[in-house]
Amino acid sequence: EGAGVILNKPTNLSEFNNNTGFITASDVPAQVNADWNATEGAGEILNKPTTLAGYGITDAATSAQGARADTAVQPGDLATVATSGNYDDLSNKPTIPAAQVNADWNETNPDNPAYIANKPSAIGVGDLDDLDIMSGYGANITNNLHDTTTINNVVDALNILSERIDALYMYVNP
Repeated sequence: EGAGVILNKPTNLSEFNNNTGFITASDVPAQVNADWNATEGAGEILNKPTTLAGYGITDAATSAQGARADTAVQPGDLATVATSGNYDDLSNKPTIPAAQVNADWNETNPDNPAYIANKPSAIGVGDLDDLDIMSGYGANITNNLHDTTTINNVVDALNILSERIDALYMYVNP
């Protein structure tokens, strides 16, 4: 009763008059559950994806790849070291030898790392057969002393022989 007080105000929704076209509860269709298989009506799902890419999946395997993956070696089938990369997970570790040493021609103990196995103890005459370099020139020195080609061949052969003797000496006397 006084100024600013609304008189006769409605207290129930039913007392309001919808003279401006507002949506009322009777205007809203009944809600239904969405139905993936529906092709019409309120339950139809519109714009359904039809491919994996439609779902935003771009890294999926094909069915053939999936079948192959099912028969592939699985991580559980592997030794621990195969997936950890940790040397300590390795079984049957090899024995790592001590640091290597220089070979010693005079070492006689085969258990010593410096020992040289299978070294020749002496060079026999038969071992020098590959030094028969003169035979390849067919040089008959007494009959061809004035033949320049023969003399040059002999000089070349002697130079080669000298190099091989030096190499042989270094091999025997390291």
